[in-house]
Amino acid sequence: MSKNIVYFISAIIFLAYGLLELKAIFIILGIVFGVIGVADYLNHKGK
Repeated sequence: MSKNIVYFISAIIFLAYGLLELKAIFIILGIVFGVIGVADYLNHKGK
């Protein structure tokens, strides 16, 4: 499994839990992992 896929899966899990339990820290973590995954994907796409 590539690194950016792991980031996307983590982001989905954190966002889902944060939205279901209404916990802001998990929503923020989901957004952060999503941004890291997109940045990693774009960084490797350019190479």
